[in-house]
Amino acid sequence: MKKNGFILIALIALICQPAFTQKKIDIGVQGGYNYSMPKLKSSLLYGNLNGFHVGPVLTYNIKEQIGVQAGILYNYNNTVVSKITVGTSGTWRQNRIIGQGIDIPLRAIYSLPLADDLIVQIGAGPNFNYALSKYQQKENYVDSKIVSSLTDKGASIYASPSDFNRFDTQIGLSLGIKYTGISLRASYDLGLFDRDKTSSGSYRENNIKISLGYTF
Repeated sequence: MKKNGFILIALIALICQPAFTQKKIDIGVQGGYNYSMPKLKSSLLYGNLNGFHVGPVLTYNIKEQIGVQAGILYNYNNTVVSKITVGTSGTWRQNRIIGQGIDIPLRAIYSLPLADDLIVQIGAGPNFNYALSKYQQKENYVDSKIVSSLTDKGASIYASPSDFNRFDTQIGLSLGIKYTGISLRASYDLGLFDRDKTSSGSYRENNIKISLGYTF
């Protein structure tokens, strides 16, 4: 079994080696700012969220100016939806919405050279999202410091049994600039499906990302 595994790895390396040699495949990493804008009818999900994303990306260059890019990005978003001052200054209670998920973007990329090593990149394609969790956390602050023993982490809306679908598909556009191995990009993804499984609610999620990337 172990020998077969080594043989399989060797075959994959042999198949992929020409693509890497000819710079058909680029591997990099991407991270940056998230802004999540739920379009919904649910008291459990209100509020736009801010956060970050990070993960590896892979680009297959079909031609000099045309390629396909895919990635696996971890997302963390949160926002404070209510804050109540209690007694003296520096003491308050607040509710925070926290969401985590995985994005798998798949983009067709068109590269437009502007100068030596300076390229404008336009992308379009689907983004597949899997929600890990989304919950409301009750926090208490004293002397402007959070009191961990009084923090109450609520149940995730995706905990089974759930009225919400963990899976979503979005359609997105991106525009960026790349200089040598460093890139800066902005993207917008529009949620296509209703993640709320009830008849009375609705939940579609749209996202903006501003990303800084590096290609190895």
